[in-house]
Amino acid sequence: MTTVITRLYADEKTACDIARQLKSEGIPKRALKVVVADGKKGAALAEALKSAGVHPSAAAGYAERVAGGAAALVAKVNYKPLGAAKLVRAITARAAVVAVENATEEFTCEDASEMTDNIMKDHRHIFLPQPVKADEKPGAFSERFGWKLLLDTPRKKNVYEGTKFMSQDFWPTPLVKTTAPKVKLIPADAPPQSAKFWKAPLLKDTPRQSNVIPGDFLPFSNTFGLATIQRR
Repeated sequence: MTTVITRLYADEKTACDIARQLKSEGIPKRALKVVVADGKKGAALAEALKSAGVHPSAAAGYAERVAGGAAALVAKVNYKPLGAAKLVRAITARAAVVAVENATEEFTCEDASEMTDNIMKDHRHIFLPQPVKADEKPGAFSERFGWKLLLDTPRKKNVYEGTKFMSQDFWPTPLVKTTAPKVKLIPADAPPQSAKFWKAPLLKDTPRQSNVIPGDFLPFSNTFGLATIQRR
């Protein structure tokens, strides 16, 4: 549902100033309209006010004053933004309004659907081969453009048929050779590799001594005649 709120101000400047304040607070521009005489009078002006959204009970009273220089502000709001109707009431009260007797200046009506109907029924969408109709059944998006998403083609067993390798087209020699591997690179009885450049043996098999300094040379201080303990 749409809430329609109308207010009558003494001049166009005041009405436009209130409209700017409403827009700055989040009321959409399309929901606001300022109506002035613009050369119309009497019944023609009253019809213009009705078309803008003024309630029929207020149209005649508004038309009489708008013809004299007043301006009507019409706000059509819904639930966006939240609390829009309350916000419009508060901001429109910031300026003095022209009172009109027995005029309905706030009422609710069904949401306007003129633009939705025009787009869905009559408007030709860009890139679509056919106009969209309201009663058209839904379908796949690709069908509108004549696109085929899947192709039913037989699948080949192999990319390359036969026994020829792809590498043979540009490399004449085989990439892999089937040769028998050697049992061992170095035979078990072969001399160490170090013998080729180092004549001395790398390891010596000599008996190990039990101590680095054998016999009476222990402790180490006795070798140099050092006294490790002094008695006083």
